Amino acid sequence: MSSSRPFDSVADSLLVHASFVQRLARSLAGQGGDDLAQDTWTAALQSERGAEHRLDVKKATGDDMRKALASNGAGDLFPQLNPAETAKITKEGKIPVYNSWRDRVRGGTASWDGILTAAALASFAQDQQALDDRIRKQL
Repeated sequence: MSSSRPFDSVADSLLVHASFVQRLARSLAGQGGDDLAQDTWTAALQSERGAEHRLDVKKATGDDMRKALASNGAGDLFPQLNPAETAKITKEGKIPVYNSWRDRVRGGTASWDGILTAAALASFAQDQQALDDRIRKQL
């Protein structure tokens, strides 16, 4: 495609992911999925954000992904945790304590899905470390 319009690279990207977005929209909205997918395309094409907010998925790091999500209004999906919050979520285990995270979720800097994901990852890391330690002892 030519670069005569500012959104050509976005349009190219949308075409690559069209079937996925369509399936996702239909699974989320049922019969309204087609409208949801169309609204998604429209919003992406009309976005006034510059290239600095686009993500090169072949080169992106986890931090790049979090920054791109945050700059596009979805920073709560993978919330940034400071060291104290990381320790707290690790201590709380697989199911975070509601009162510990309620204010962050209400404030829009975290989502329940993001907090549960962080808790699951922390729990997995602990379990993996315990397994690694047991294996080291056997060697």
